[in-house]
Amino acid sequence: MYTTSMVRGSDYKSTNILAGTIAGLLGGAAMALLMMVVSSAAGMGFWHPMEMVGALFYGVDALLGGAGPVVTGVLVHLLCTGAVGALFGALLPPRQATTGLATSWGVVAGVVCWAVDSFLLLPVFNQTMKDRVDLAPGWWFLSFVLMGAVLGATPAIRRSIARRTTNVDLLADRMDRVA
Repeated sequence: MYTTSMVRGSDYKSTNILAGTIAGLLGGAAMALLMMVVSSAAGMGFWHPMEMVGALFYGVDALLGGAGPVVTGVLVHLLCTGAVGALFGALLPPRQATTGLATSWGVVAGVVCWAVDSFLLLPVFNQTMKDRVDLAPGWWFLSFVLMGAVLGATPAIRRSIARRTTNVDLLADRMDRVA
């Protein structure tokens, strides 16, 4: 049986992590969409950003296109942004975090992710992507700020999960009374 305690006590942290993961996936989608629109407008192709992420496994051959690098890029990108969101949800101050405060912290997290990605991860693991994002540093930075801002939805998502859990609890109680 579902209970409202699922969002209280120790379960509060797991609900916050779930909400952060959802926000991270939404932020990753917004980030990817921004970069794909910019890439398309610049004449590099709509899927070029995902091909660059896919270069993590395919190397420079990813830029030749094809479904493999694109699908790999999408999966890796969403895995990474979902993980960032989960970490954000785990670190977000309990219960008192408003969407405004979370958005501020999310933007800070986005800037930290930009720095780690740009100066530590890409030079070591994906030089192909590093060489290309250096050509549009402003858009690259803005995409991380956007992703971080979307992380600010974590408290709202957490409240939505709590309401749904409460509704399930009320429904279960009614069903128990009928039975």
